[in-house]
Amino acid sequence: MDKKNEGRSGKKRVEKKPDLTSNLESQLYFSIIPEWVIDCDINAQAKVLYCILQRYADKETGRCWPAISTLAKRMRVSDSTVKRSLNELVSVGALTKVSRYDQDSGEQTSNLYTVIQVPPFMYDLAPSSPKNYKLKSLNQSQDIAKAIFVELCNAIGRKPITQSERGGWNKVVKELKEAGVKPDEIPDMVKVYKEYFKGMTLTPYAIAKHWALLKQVKEETLPKPPRDCEKVGHGYVFLDQISKCRFCGHEKINT
Repeated sequence: MDKKNEGRSGKKRVEKKPDLTSNLESQLYFSIIPEWVIDCDINAQAKVLYCILQRYADKETGRCWPAISTLAKRMRVSDSTVKRSLNELVSVGALTKVSRYDQDSGEQTSNLYTVIQVPPFMYDLAPSSPKNYKLKSLNQSQDIAKAIFVELCNAIGRKPITQSERGGWNKVVKELKEAGVKPDEIPDMVKVYKEYFKGMTLTPYAIAKHWALLKQVKEETLPKPPRDCEKVGHGYVFLDQISKCRFCGHEKINT
């Protein structure tokens, strides 16, 4: 008997084989792509990009903000190819894209992406073939309303709790939809609201009430705020019982 393989008891020592499985599992990561995205009329690079964005996206919100250069490096393509692929994903409803800006300089810092897993249309298996899929359009009005509701929840940071609150939010959604509001406009308008009405409570009702004003501010059709309201004068905005300066936040009671 080989002395090297004997233990103290005289029994032959059995050498344990390395557990390669656990190490392998720790290095395997997967990105799942819905079949409706596979079957969409977009190029293969856009589908690869969808998979990569899935790896960055938050599991609950689907949001992420990787740089264009990072995505290009992972796809091994140029920045312009990434931008074209992003636009393709947006065009079929597989992705939303919102520009993010530095509050001080006003320069764009990144894009906020939301990866969409639920199709913005009906997706049915055609009975003629198990491998043949077809797309059917949903009621577009219902689809837009759902998208507006989701964007409001994400932008405000919560969902309605009570049944009555949900009813109020639904009225806001209906009002915004009838005004022609696009879902991807909401995050930007919420940002404008926070800057324009500093210190004021953010609610869906406030967003709907001041939508036209917020749009004007975003499009820079209103004068830029002065640096010193005490010298130049406050720019008050009427808010029910009070008026609030849209430049410095100063409030006064309406009489």
